[in-house]
Amino acid sequence: MYKRKTYLEYNYDPPLTEVGKFQAKIAGEYLLKTNCSISHIYTSPSLRCVQTAVEVYKVLGLTNKIKIEPGLFEWTYHVGVPKFMDPQELTDVGLPIFTNHCPQFVREDLDPDETVEELYHRCNRATREILKSHEKSGDSVLLVGHSGTLDLCSRSLLGKQSKTEQQYQDFITKIPFCCAISIQQSQDKKKWTFCSDHHLPLSMGKCTGLKEDTLKRVME
Repeated sequence: MYKRKTYLEYNYDPPLTEVGKFQAKIAGEYLLKTNCSISHIYTSPSLRCVQTAVEVYKVLGLTNKIKIEPGLFEWTYHVGVPKFMDPQELTDVGLPIFTNHCPQFVREDLDPDETVEELYHRCNRATREILKSHEKSGDSVLLVGHSGTLDLCSRSLLGKQSKTEQQYQDFITKIPFCCAISIQQSQDKKKWTFCSDHHLPLSMGKCTGLKEDTLKRVME
């Protein structure tokens, strides 16, 4: 447990369990095994997401430190906006965080009463700005977030309309831990499509992996 201003902050921003760290490490090893060319990692400020990103970062042996992006945080309607550990606090406890990163959103931008439509808009905007910052280099990036992140950050890029609130609620209940998708941009930069190389069919205990065709169907 990291030292925080008050341990009550853990009530709404809990750490990753030891099993969760192990699962994140396995996910990183899978990406390494499949020669996934990730150069940068961006993560939700949620502590469990940060710790997931750190495990993957260590396995991949990256040199570019992890960047915190509040715009990737989950839907605030049921958790509000927790008090996160800031980048400097995370660095002070030994985590490889890039403290000079200027995020697309800050904590104060997160609306505790946002609608699902506003949630999609926020995550899409954060995603597009992140991708824009790497457009010239062509570097691949990994976005670490929550169950809904799979759809929230890819749906607009894939040319699809946002889900309704009920559709979104149904969607997030079907996503297992450490589930991931990979999408790639066409050479003319006009279209994004699914890339089947790096989906993570992780299964452990009650965490059941999704086959690629099943995952795509869930994301329709």
